[in-house]
Amino acid sequence: MSNNSEVGEIYTIEDLEAYGQRLHYSSFISLMINIFTGYIVLKYSNKAMGNYKYYLFSTILTAGIMDFDATFIFGIYPTFPIAGFCGTGFVAKHLNYFWGEIIQYVR
Repeated sequence: MSNNSEVGEIYTIEDLEAYGQRLHYSSFISLMINIFTGYIVLKYSNKAMGNYKYYLFSTILTAGIMDFDATFIFGIYPTFPIAGFCGTGFVAKHLNYFWGEIIQYVR
């Protein structure tokens, strides 16, 4: 093998933008489903369920918050075949590398 071999770009900015748009669409659909499911759990649970309905609602709520973080804020983009990922979300686009990628591990 020679040291002069060229390696083409695997991921382009257009790929990241298109992937970010798809994440936003799927997150919006998921958010609507989570709101509807939370409404059903709180409104139509019978009294026999007791506090269990609040457990179900908190599970739905935390799943929605995690989905929002993974899509809008961070925007996880897997970089195969490398075992890693990069950010395509709001923070990764509008702030520097530290706030957009590194700070996500602190939580």
